[in-house]
Amino acid sequence: MKKPPLSARSVARCSSRILRFAFCVFFCSSCASVGPACYVAVSNITDSPVSAVSVAAGDVTFYDARALPARQAGAYRRCVIATPKTSVLTWTTADGQTRRQTLKADKPIPPDFRGRLFFQIEGTNTARCLVVPDPDGASCDMPWTRPEKWEGFPAIPGLTRE
Repeated sequence: MKKPPLSARSVARCSSRILRFAFCVFFCSSCASVGPACYVAVSNITDSPVSAVSVAAGDVTFYDARALPARQAGAYRRCVIATPKTSVLTWTTADGQTRRQTLKADKPIPPDFRGRLFFQIEGTNTARCLVVPDPDGASCDMPWTRPEKWEGFPAIPGLTRE
């Protein structure tokens, strides 16, 4: 049996449902980026490269890098878990020794923390965790959450003293 062709009304109804669904998906995903956000990076401030760098909390590894050259930092990555109370930093030194250190942050981390956790491998084969709060959300990867340099500083002739 042959189906009748779709009417313009049924096509419009279907299109509006798809648009509403797409809007809901976009809205929900953008709202999720406004909440607490934590970014993680590891730096190697030793004089030799390190490899197999990872940071974990419990069973969840939230930072992983194959290698970090001497005196360089890895890229920031969004933390996939709520701000950890303790973390385990593991790395392999240039001479092949695997180091593992359990770290606590240098200051308390609130549950609604926005900012960066910076793990630093030091020259004595030790490490530490630094907390850098970012209440303005400048570390967020969504472009509309970062203020531009010109915002809040109008340059109107006659009003700007320069």
